[in-house]
Amino acid sequence: MDPHASLRVSGPTKRLEGDLLHYSFRDLQDHLERTIRYSRTMANSYVKSGKRFRWSCLLISPWIAFFKHLILKQGWRDGWRGWLVSIIRAIDVFAKYAFLLEHEKAEDGRRLTKR
Repeated sequence: MDPHASLRVSGPTKRLEGDLLHYSFRDLQDHLERTIRYSRTMANSYVKSGKRFRWSCLLISPWIAFFKHLILKQGWRDGWRGWLVSIIRAIDVFAKYAFLLEHEKAEDGRRLTKR
């Protein structure tokens, strides 16, 4: 299930004033575990939508994600933490396409054994 697919609340909602500190992860291990889980979820949603694997996505997209987070979103300003998050973003994108490739190869294998 996509963790960002919908928003469910019970009770009234309103706009908050000030800054909201959102700590998404307990530690590095939690961050990496969730990243892999979300990558698999995204790959599964790609499968359901009919998106096909492309080698260019596996080889180039992680670098683009890294550059986008580190430079364009100025992750470098957060020091070593910004570098870690940028690397994890690249891992996230790489894993998503690797899971998509894994699924397609498994499907190919199932088709071959049915013959």
